[in-house]
Amino acid sequence: AETSQADRTRLEEERQAYIRRYKGLPRSEKTRTQWALAFGVPIVTTFGLGCWQAQRLQEKNEKIRARTELLGADPLSLEDVLRVEQEAGGDCSKDLEYRRVALSGRLLYDKTILASPRSAPASVPIKILKWGGASGAYVLTPMLVEHNDPNQSSETSSDKATTMILLNRGWIPHRLQTAPISQWGNAEGDPDALVSVQGIIRSDDRQNRHTLANDPKAGQWYAIIRSEITAHIAPDSEKALLLVDALDINPNNPSIYRKTRDEYLTFYTKPQTHLEYMVT
Repeated sequence: AETSQADRTRLEEERQAYIRRYKGLPRSEKTRTQWALAFGVPIVTTFGLGCWQAQRLQEKNEKIRARTELLGADPLSLEDVLRVEQEAGGDCSKDLEYRRVALSGRLLYDKTILASPRSAPASVPIKILKWGGASGAYVLTPMLVEHNDPNQSSETSSDKATTMILLNRGWIPHRLQTAPISQWGNAEGDPDALVSVQGIIRSDDRQNRHTLANDPKAGQWYAIIRSEITAHIAPDSEKALLLVDALDINPNNPSIYRKTRDEYLTFYTKPQTHLEYMVT
């Protein structure tokens, strides 16, 4: 009888151990675990997301600080840019992106292309948006810039070199985009006159899986990819054209609207948004 009772006790202990190990905890402990999971997981998740947003806020503020410093630096000349390219041994548009540059040259209006669709800059008047639409195109025109040879001192040589760059002259509404370029494209005046530009060096558009492929033959340009545009308008060029967003052009074309310098400090997700996500 004693042996039978001991066996029953041992079997009951093993059964309870089995239940505890494989079938879950007793109800009281199980309830506590469920409450811990119900409140603990959201708290830990929210804390983790808050830390992530804090990191993104710090990164965004650092980007704004760095870009502000670049935009505030003295403008480069084209000779300065070419000298940096020679020292780097290749294209330096990403290294010099958001540096200002001062240029003077002749616009090749007949080689103008339009990159669309593009949203209007913040400076466009409401009446223009109502008249022509809030979506439009960037006007890209090659520009021949005469400059000193970067390999020679300007004090000892009077030789001049000519380099073609790609100038983003600004934005036009869709209504003008569908009109002949001859109606608005060279409103700066004499097509052979020198044009002075204060601009910002840019690199290629950042593409994603939704970006359509450019179709040069059809005149459809969805992304500003310098190598593709160069092959279309300057096939003899040995390198991609330098891309410059115009801030100021003299003489000015009143049909074209440009971004202000402050707009280059504006990001799709603003720092305030990261802060709001962080505290909620």
